[in-house]
Amino acid sequence: MYIVEFVAWALRLYSYNNLEPEPTVETPTRNLMKIVTDSGADLSFEECKQIGVTMVPLKVEVDGISYQAGVDIDPVKFYDMMDASPSMPITSTPSIGDFVEAYERLAQEDEDILSIHICK
Repeated sequence: MYIVEFVAWALRLYSYNNLEPEPTVETPTRNLMKIVTDSGADLSFEECKQIGVTMVPLKVEVDGISYQAGVDIDPVKFYDMMDASPSMPITSTPSIGDFVEAYERLAQEDEDILSIHICK
């Protein structure tokens, strides 16, 4: 199993297993802790929203123009641009500031935050 597929599977499993039981109108379903990942987890923003995961987008640079993966460039557009480009695209992790912003926002709701990311 590829590491990206494993991370996506683990996030889904963890999120589904940590939802509060029997949500009501007064108390909607939520995770017992906040979960953060980056777009390297191979989950769509819609999937993340459904399972209560906050996704911080990776950076992708094609022909000197920087994009946020899943925000202003989708996989189809990325591959089309990559095929047309004379050079290989460059990817990078979100900045520390991007993560700090996400953590600070989430910490206002819950101090427990689990952050799962792929690495070399």
